[in-house]
Amino acid sequence: MAKKFFSAIAAFALLFTSCEMLTGEEAASGKFHLTSEATVTVPAGGGCLTANYAIDEAVEGAKVTVTPAADWVYQITVDEAANSLTFCVKKNEGEARTTTLEVAYASAKATITINQEAAAKSNIVLDTDTYNLDATGTCIVASYTINTVIEGAVVEFTPSAEWLYISKHEAENSEFSFCIDKNEGEARTATIDVTYAGETAVITVNQAAGTPAVEA
Repeated sequence: MAKKFFSAIAAFALLFTSCEMLTGEEAASGKFHLTSEATVTVPAGGGCLTANYAIDEAVEGAKVTVTPAADWVYQITVDEAANSLTFCVKKNEGEARTTTLEVAYASAKATITINQEAAAKSNIVLDTDTYNLDATGTCIVASYTINTVIEGAVVEFTPSAEWLYISKHEAENSEFSFCIDKNEGEARTATIDVTYAGETAVITVNQAAGTPAVEA
């Protein structure tokens, strides 16, 4: 029988290892095996996959069931007519992770191992990304970390409002200062885009409402 491979519903490449076949010990218990590879590697972005199986010795009333070991594998369906099962993997926002699906038919079982890649780490990381400030005008010293220095790249700052501005940048110390004007109106929010080699981290600055100036 020709070997069938996992097919990706989401568009990404899959890496496989050797197929593991497990069957029931007796005909009465039912026999089945996976016709897809038993190990798959999924990118951090997640997606949905289809696996295939074959029933070698049927048991009246028995159905194929699938049990996930982790909640980041979801939306599992079994298509008995096509001898296939579909499952989805959530986006990974942390370290690489591994889990399994237990596929069972009567008392026979097989295991699908799912390896998901780690999320890509940002090259520019802010020490603090949100500031809640009072209505008085002030300046703040902020810092960032560059994980991989890229030749020729420089850190750039883009404030979103005139009342928020950059006063100083010390690249050698990975520090910069931003200032806000005194607020004499409603509470307000602005951001600073901190960009390095095409990647942007965002600082959010929330300023409390102030007291309107009293005309003489």
